[in-house]
Amino acid sequence: MASLNRVCLLGTLLSDPQVGQGADGAPICRFQLSVRTPAVNLRGQTVEENCIIDAVAGQRLAELLPQMFHLGSMIFLEGRLAQQRWVDQATGRNRTSLYVNVEVVQKAEPDGTRVPEPPMGIVGDQGASAPMQQGGYSQPMDSGEMPF
Repeated sequence: MASLNRVCLLGTLLSDPQVGQGADGAPICRFQLSVRTPAVNLRGQTVEENCIIDAVAGQRLAELLPQMFHLGSMIFLEGRLAQQRWVDQATGRNRTSLYVNVEVVQKAEPDGTRVPEPPMGIVGDQGASAPMQQGGYSQPMDSGEMPF
């Protein structure tokens, strides 16, 4: 059976992109994106749903993202969903989280139109999958319960 794993998001950065190192020493950039979507609730009222998405970029994107984007930047990104699994050292429980493995990023205006610089966006070498081991990260970068 065929499958498809493709994500396209337009949203606002919730913090400055943070760069760390993967298991092989390659750079990895992590950030969170806020995506707001209009929806209709059970009463028929239009409301705005806010979804916070964890994202990871590797290789060339990891180096460029902190230079080009910061807290509040509106960006468009393309990538694929990936899953991280780890054991919480405090509780001993198995944990999982979903994140977007970013492959392409573009600046965007607040109205959703794309800015001509860079014209085709930034394209990563292989997304963040190259520096990661099979099944996601070898372990979270920080010692907190969640990897982001």
